[in-house]
Amino acid sequence: PGYYVARDGEDGELVFDYTREPGFRPEGWPELRANTGLIAGIVFGGMIDYCRRVARQTAIGAAFKGGRPIDAYFLLTRASQPSV
Repeated sequence: PGYYVARDGEDGELVFDYTREPGFRPEGWPELRANTGLIAGIVFGGMIDYCRRVARQTAIGAAFKGGRPIDAYFLLTRASQPSV
């Protein structure tokens, strides 16, 4: 698992910073480990994701490693619960 610290960025961005380790983990989740080493380092090492809100429940983001874009983009959206 790759743990990260979420923080506010510039101009309303949300930043997922995999270079920083959180100070806690939710109960029952895997132990905290640094994002270094063979697998975690390849996937998460030096990575920071920058996200911007594009709608009320939707954000788009781009991944960077070592301060450079890695041509990886993603969308985060929250589904609304249907009315009963």
